[in-house]
Amino acid sequence: VLITGPQGAGKSLVARAFAELAWPRKDMLDADCSLGNQLLDEALAKAPEILLLRHVDALSPEAQTRLVMALSAESAPAIIATTERNIAAMERDGLFRPDLLYRIQVGWIEVPSLADRSSDILPLAEDFARQAAYRLGRPRPRLTAEARVRLLEHDWPGNVAELENCMNRAVLIAVGPGIGRDEI
Repeated sequence: VLITGPQGAGKSLVARAFAELAWPRKDMLDADCSLGNQLLDEALAKAPEILLLRHVDALSPEAQTRLVMALSAESAPAIIATTERNIAAMERDGLFRPDLLYRIQVGWIEVPSLADRSSDILPLAEDFARQAAYRLGRPRPRLTAEARVRLLEHDWPGNVAELENCMNRAVLIAVGPGIGRDEI
């Protein structure tokens, strides 16, 4: 499956949710292809059941060839790949192997920026607040109506990462069981 979208749109979150739904109870290994080809080789050597390849467009031609060979094996992992770039255009320009593109774009998910999907803001904010409270050993905070309005009014240029950081900060500074407008 190939997941595309702008930087910070939450492609990795979508990938994890997709993996949990498609392959429950299977382990997923996350590899950032922009950190070098050696990371891909190490990930493949671990023989994961599911391999998340972030920034798959950064793979060198040699790494693309090794990945195609690995995916041809019977014990190949399921692949979820993410990118901010137009992989089809890269393939047309000779920068991405067509046979690799065919293997990873069995399904294609386009993740728009958070500003273009405002219906996701509150569920994501609540989940991020829940996770932050759990990490900090605090009770699950509730968003006040004013905080919800403020979250929806913001345009989120930093996308999902900005929202996550906002909710982490809100949980840290909140006094009492609720997160109000001033904590956002």
